[in-house]
Amino acid sequence: MASGGQVYADAVAIILVRHAEAEDRALGTPDPERTLVAAGRRAARSTGRALAALRVEPQCVVTSPYPRAHETAEIIAEELGAPLADDAALLGVEAGDLAGLAERHGEDLVLVGHEPDLSVLLQAVTGVRVSFPKAGAAAIEPIAGQRGELRWFLRPRALALIAGGV
Repeated sequence: MASGGQVYADAVAIILVRHAEAEDRALGTPDPERTLVAAGRRAARSTGRALAALRVEPQCVVTSPYPRAHETAEIIAEELGAPLADDAALLGVEAGDLAGLAERHGEDLVLVGHEPDLSVLLQAVTGVRVSFPKAGAAAIEPIAGQRGELRWFLRPRALALIAGGV
């Protein structure tokens, strides 16, 4: 990240965040329209506070346009004091999309999206296989022309514990 005592201050980092808990599909709301439930809003707040405690200072929080991701990103952007942007590339994001996202929004980004896209992206960039829990986060350092590095991966419980220390 770029400045001011941030974690990994000398490296470009992208933080991946899976949207928080949303309405159950079984309730009949079409998938692209599902919104966060109360527990999801609380988890998104914890994730945002934890990222602030970790001194994440993105140039932008970029989100899938789906409401559940947008709501998660909006809460995180508020906690980080960062601008928010919707980008359809977060619907099915792939490693090849990172350069375009950086051109449009900056190099230090928080990307809020969906599964299995985020797990596939993380594996493509770092070689690490994970399954993203809702409201989970990972920091990756992409390296042009070669495999990048996973800086950290935090599950919601760990993020909530970090957030409690803010």
